[in-house]
Amino acid sequence: MRTPFSRRALTLLRLAVRALPALTLAGCASVRPAAVRTAPPVMRTASMDGLLSRIAPGGAAIRTLKASFSVSFTGPGKSVSRSVSGMLAMERPGRLRMKGSAAMLPTLFDLLWKDGQTTLYVPRDRAVYRSTVGAVSARRGLADATFLTGVFLGSAEKDGLLHFLETEPSRYLVSSVETTGGRASLARRVVFDRADLSPVRYEYFDREGRLAREVRCAGFAAAEGASALLPCEVVIEAPEEDARLDLRLSDLRVNAPLAVGMFTLKTPPGTAVRPIEECTP
Repeated sequence: MRTPFSRRALTLLRLAVRALPALTLAGCASVRPAAVRTAPPVMRTASMDGLLSRIAPGGAAIRTLKASFSVSFTGPGKSVSRSVSGMLAMERPGRLRMKGSAAMLPTLFDLLWKDGQTTLYVPRDRAVYRSTVGAVSARRGLADATFLTGVFLGSAEKDGLLHFLETEPSRYLVSSVETTGGRASLARRVVFDRADLSPVRYEYFDREGRLAREVRCAGFAAAEGASALLPCEVVIEAPEEDARLDLRLSDLRVNAPLAVGMFTLKTPPGTAVRPIEECTP
């Protein structure tokens, strides 16, 4: 009686062992978590007028802006300069003041952009450099910072500008064409991220259609007193001059009172006044 029983038990054991992997796999399949699928970002729609109003993130609501900054500049054939930090202030309709210094050192530069003219004081040179009205120079990369007023405060649109809208899956492109004297030329193109309609790149072209300046914005965040997110990381490039300025902003404050005389830069005694084109790194 033992032998038949043992054979039967052995047969059942073999069947159970064969069935075990299938049962194990079935059990694992029943408890395996479902694959997590990330939903693609929802792309927003906007009209031409809506996008034009967002070219400056803060729009007309920003009258003044003040921030701390750190900046580095790369010039032709040169490596990134030592870190410079300082204070930045803006005021509508397009005034800019930047004072920079290295750690534990006095002022390295003092830049004023007002009424279309750049004034740059460099204590090391014992000189104040000035541009002609409306002139833009990539010298030291400092004059390029004047494009920040357009990014944060907006700029008055020129007469004769025609705007064209292109829609792509993840972005909008608004091209602005200037028509003067029967001639049309691309003046500016702004790229918007369709996920939140933030203006992330500005391209400015010269009269010959060449890319003169490119401004890229990132790190959009809330700022004290602002109703819209503002970029805290800005890169400004001048391709023809092979110059680049990397700027990081912090402690942004909007519409806070600015010091009296913020946008006045007097020439210190014993300081020479020179054309800004003579300013060299």
